[in-house]
Amino acid sequence: DPPFVNHDISILREVVLKEPAQPIEGVPEHVNSALLKALAKEPTQRFASCKAFVEALSGRVRRGVIADAQTRVHPGALREGHALRDRGRADARPSRAWLWLASAAVIVIFAAVSIGAVLAHNAKRAETARAATAAAQDAVQREQDERRKQEALAAEAKKIAGDNQRLKAERAQLATERKAQEEQERIAKEKQTLQPAEGKPWTSPAAGMEFVWIPVLKIWVGKYEVTNSEYRKKEKAHDSKDYQGNSLYGERQPVVYVNFDDAVAYAAWLTERDKAQLGGLRYRVPSEAEWMVFAQCGDGREYPWGNSMPPKYGNYGKTSGYDDGYAVSIPVEKSARNDWGLYGVGGNVWECCATGASGSSFGAWRGASWYCDFSGNLRCACRILVGSARDNDDGFRLVVSR
Repeated sequence: DPPFVNHDISILREVVLKEPAQPIEGVPEHVNSALLKALAKEPTQRFASCKAFVEALSGRVRRGVIADAQTRVHPGALREGHALRDRGRADARPSRAWLWLASAAVIVIFAAVSIGAVLAHNAKRAETARAATAAAQDAVQREQDERRKQEALAAEAKKIAGDNQRLKAERAQLATERKAQEEQERIAKEKQTLQPAEGKPWTSPAAGMEFVWIPVLKIWVGKYEVTNSEYRKKEKAHDSKDYQGNSLYGERQPVVYVNFDDAVAYAAWLTERDKAQLGGLRYRVPSEAEWMVFAQCGDGREYPWGNSMPPKYGNYGKTSGYDDGYAVSIPVEKSARNDWGLYGVGGNVWECCATGASGSSFGAWRGASWYCDFSGNLRCACRILVGSARDNDDGFRLVVSR
């Protein structure tokens, strides 16, 4: 803001260009001198008081001739003196107008200077306030920047910690998987080197099927009947269906709806899968003679559990004095164990047998099933001769031999 407002271009030029004040045209010399001294830029060069300034503006000292009491005055000189006095009075009248004008100018100048000083002071205070506000804003901005920086660092640290935790978990998972793989490789290697050994049980590497060594026969006999899960390793789409709403297709239930040819084909498939470990042995269906031996446990008993009715164990249909509590076939592990460690030899499902040890031709179905309730069917000697049949209680068991 300007210190004062004035429309006189010469005064504005002096203020803007910092030039010394110039005499005013048409103003008596002593008035100009008084005004220039009053407007001097250096305070020491100005009038010491307003009285001195007013005296300077009043004009020159009255000129006249001072008559000395002892001096004679020529009449002509006296007339000249009067003329000079009158002219001085005449000159003094316009000087009073300039005196008032100068006084007004001084008042205006001092007012303008005062206003300018106030405005300058206010401007300085405003500038100081603006600077303080800017400094405060800068401080707030710096604080916010620092806070954002710290938050970013904290987020980065959290991310790094999370990454480290994830990497640690991944390394642990990889170590576990590597250990499991090594264990699997070890087991596979053992399986490759192990072969069925007489007097010891045997498990098929391909199917996981368990076999029991039977000394009197010198063969391994399947501990259980072949299950749905084992059979589906070859025939993935096989369905053992159900009976009156009761499932026959459970993973550990014996496979049904298979005939003698299906059993022979499965034995050949499994032999090929385990060929490297069998060492010249093979899987096949048992002969009728072999089945009779391990069903009677070497003592010639009439039924798989003994010589009298009702049954002591086994999954059969309801018969006089016996109810096993199951409507259809059951998981092979629940189908009762005989004296030689074989399960389900009597009941659960009929087991197809071959005529001889070659296992190539059908002999008969043996052992009865979950459906049978007639005591004659439960005898070890009972035979069913329809080899091509596929029914809801027809299954099979395998043996391992030369």
